[in-house]
Amino acid sequence: MDVALIVLNYNGKDWLNKFLPLLLDRSLGVRLVVVDNASSDGSVSFVREHFPQISVISFEENYGFARGYNEACKRIKADTYGFINNDIEPSEGWLSSLLEILEHRSDIAVIQPKICDYKNRLFFEYAGGAGGYLDALGYAYCRGRVFSTLEKDAGQYSFTDDLHWASGSCFFIRRSVFEEVGGFDTTFFMHQEEIDLCWRLRSRGYKIACDTHSRVFHVGGGTLSYDSYRKVYYNFRNSLWMMAKNIPLSRLVPILFVRLVLDGISGVLFLKRGQFRSVGAIIAAHYDFFLRLPKCLCYRHRDRTHQYSVRSVVWAYFIQRKRTFGEIHD
Repeated sequence: MDVALIVLNYNGKDWLNKFLPLLLDRSLGVRLVVVDNASSDGSVSFVREHFPQISVISFEENYGFARGYNEACKRIKADTYGFINNDIEPSEGWLSSLLEILEHRSDIAVIQPKICDYKNRLFFEYAGGAGGYLDALGYAYCRGRVFSTLEKDAGQYSFTDDLHWASGSCFFIRRSVFEEVGGFDTTFFMHQEEIDLCWRLRSRGYKIACDTHSRVFHVGGGTLSYDSYRKVYYNFRNSLWMMAKNIPLSRLVPILFVRLVLDGISGVLFLKRGQFRSVGAIIAAHYDFFLRLPKCLCYRHRDRTHQYSVRSVVWAYFIQRKRTFGEIHD
């Protein structure tokens, strides 16, 4: 199996310096490619000087996560693409079982490792845990992470092939299925584009998996801090965009109405905490979503399914006080 491990980078020279040696040492047998989104910190020259064995693709503008990977994959020929953030440390032997699963399970289109916290290594990390799910309202959560609650990795989650989504911080996908669905939707720019991609793949009958024998450690917030204006904006806008694209039309209007109400409540909570920029980000996200809604509806594809495991993770977490994936799915 020909595998290309692609590191998307934007002004992350320090992360590249820290983690590229480990990726090289612990990812033998795969090609490593750094794709740079018009960094201004000298990332490209740094990689070319210190890691000449690594291929570099450099763009003249910041294409974001979605278009950055799409454009890179047009130039990289491989059977399987591995997408990995520049702020991730792989564990020893992290690839062997993961790639073996892909090689023997043709029904699996996407697979991720367990994603644990780089700074608190016994715990799962926010961005992916042991694989992602959605509730009926489109809220994303993970095995090992529900909202801000992170679980200790005590081996409670085993291999599964029934995920709703794999974390964009690190996952592998077959080139054939990536091209079949047209890659990432570039309208997302960044955040939740991997959930939309996995949703479209599941609608076509493919499986999304997590290999819990494989583990990486994610710093998180390497490009944008978790409370930045842009992160809040894209998370709120793209969640609405994703649902408008993928939920069957008969259910879309009531679900969007409830989501808008809950987004409003989130805005009030931000306001009470004095996080005025986050309030502005939510307002901007809603404005942009409705401005683009006609275009979004044109993007709707035929194979739509409403995929969820619980009706409301918000209700379970905040009202029923269920804090872990296991409690919510009990």
